[in-house]
Amino acid sequence: MGIAMKVLWLLPQALFQDRGFIKNPRQSLLDCKVASIRLRTGVAVGGSLDAGFECVFASPEFPESLAIDVLENVQVCVIGKYFFQNDPQQWLIACRLIKSRGIKLVVDISEFPFASSYPQIVHFYTEVLPMVDVLTVNSERMSKLLAEVVDFKAIVIEDAVLNAAVAPRFAPDRTVELLWFGHRTNLGYLQQILPTLLSFTAQRPCCLTLVTAVDAELTTIISQFNRQLPQSFRLRLEQWSIPRMQRALQVCDLVLIPGDSKDARKAGVSANRIVETLQAGRLPIASALESYLPFVDSAYLGPDLSAGIAWALKHPDQVLAKILNGQAQVSYGYTVERIAAQWCGVIAELANATPVSS
Repeated sequence: MGIAMKVLWLLPQALFQDRGFIKNPRQSLLDCKVASIRLRTGVAVGGSLDAGFECVFASPEFPESLAIDVLENVQVCVIGKYFFQNDPQQWLIACRLIKSRGIKLVVDISEFPFASSYPQIVHFYTEVLPMVDVLTVNSERMSKLLAEVVDFKAIVIEDAVLNAAVAPRFAPDRTVELLWFGHRTNLGYLQQILPTLLSFTAQRPCCLTLVTAVDAELTTIISQFNRQLPQSFRLRLEQWSIPRMQRALQVCDLVLIPGDSKDARKAGVSANRIVETLQAGRLPIASALESYLPFVDSAYLGPDLSAGIAWALKHPDQVLAKILNGQAQVSYGYTVERIAAQWCGVIAELANATPVSS
């Protein structure tokens, strides 16, 4: 057997500093609160370790982590999510150093960077894309968006699902338990559907649980909002964590996933929230984003999510059938094993064409 493939992973400072990460990089990445780190980088690293690759980790915010001995024999470097808190100059210096040593560069994109409100994100991707040897993305839609910016085709690797399938359930009480989960930057999409949702609750009481990053400001906003709402509609706020997320999926009846296909920043999102909902045995009620369309027979997709709730309540047997159909889709295309194998294939193919740095 030859020398093990050596892969460098560039990570944000906060991850790289964490003591738990140093002890167990795979688990730290899979436990990360950022979905793209958890479902993409974490799965890719885990698959690489299982495949026998030698994985080393560095952060451009710590130049010493990119010492010569770390870079020696590295064949491929992978950059997952780039955060607005990162210093673009430090990251670009690191990328140029890596390229100068003949190391091939993989950049993964899960949110369209050129619609970002953060100039440092736009700057970083503008400068780094010409250096890239392989560009990976989370959806076909993201590939199309980036095709307008770069002149080579991105490789689509979907987000993996980390949890085992749970038996479908749909048996709401008088009050329908609804769930929304995600990053707070997506709350605006939820706000857009609240008027129609509020109208619906005149027919059937609903409680909507929001699982996200909670702070005093958001708690105050939700409290004030609840005081203005009729008794038929309540909002509940829960701090995001993996255990809380799993519990919330088990106690809800339906999951709301609103979005806006006209918003370039989020138009290329992956189907991970659809997939996670189905795997938990619940029906997604979602906007018809392009990335969600493969699940048209496994979710309710449409412009009016309240109409989706009404449809589900009238067709409980079809709800269960949709969920079962969706879980079959997930078991075929979104498992950790399948997605990890795709990552390993991309890395190995690139490495096999790469002279080892010295």
